[in-house]
Amino acid sequence: MLVKLLRISSTKTETTGVLLLDSKLLFTTLELPWLDNKQTLSCIPEGEYICVPWYSKRFGSVIKVLEVPGRFDILFHSGNSPKDTHGCILVGKHFRLNDRGLVEIGNSKIALDEMRILLGGLDKFTLKITHV
Repeated sequence: MLVKLLRISSTKTETTGVLLLDSKLLFTTLELPWLDNKQTLSCIPEGEYICVPWYSKRFGSVIKVLEVPGRFDILFHSGNSPKDTHGCILVGKHFRLNDRGLVEIGNSKIALDEMRILLGGLDKFTLKITHV
């Protein structure tokens, strides 16, 4: 199964995108901006990755992105703002602006639960990340 993450916008504070399956919009995504793939400070490079269900002591049941060059422990997990990502990929149901005018995502825990149900039954899936 191929899941696509299309990055639609990148600023100095965040990278926004959408997660698609068979050209259907599944979720909104929020990542850190591109900062040369620095651990916990940058989004991961564009490319194709294998993802698997995973259990994190901090986040519980999540999805792990494997074999990211120069990085480790990249997860899809819940959170609402760039400060929650730590270099991972947050999923949500919609975008919103916070009181400072910065982009966040909403209903992240609901989106993560839905993602786990939809994709968690698989042993693995391929994630393709590109910028629109």
